[in-house]
Amino acid sequence: MKIAWLLSLVATVGVAGVAEATTWEANNLLLPARSASGCPDHHDRYKFELVGTIFTGHNVNGPLFVTTVAPDGAVDLDFKSPGGASLEISGNAKARDLEIFNSKVA
Repeated sequence: MKIAWLLSLVATVGVAGVAEATTWEANNLLLPARSASGCPDHHDRYKFELVGTIFTGHNVNGPLFVTTVAPDGAVDLDFKSPGGASLEISGNAKARDLEIFNSKVA
């Protein structure tokens, strides 16, 4: 059973330097067509930062991940949330087009 969320852009702040740095916040939106029926529609807020090819993610509970993305921004990463959920984030960090999946929760 799968829960799928699309992360919607909330705000963007960019900083230019030697390595291009971008930070932004996003809220998740449940994708009913790609999620099991009865999935909870949590409204979590995430903070992301991309510095060159280093991509980090946080939520209200703390750090989620630090990973390297492809030069074009592509990311496909399995990680554990601070609460212990097994999650996957995929998409493109440069385009800020990301999905988070929780395949363990119905």
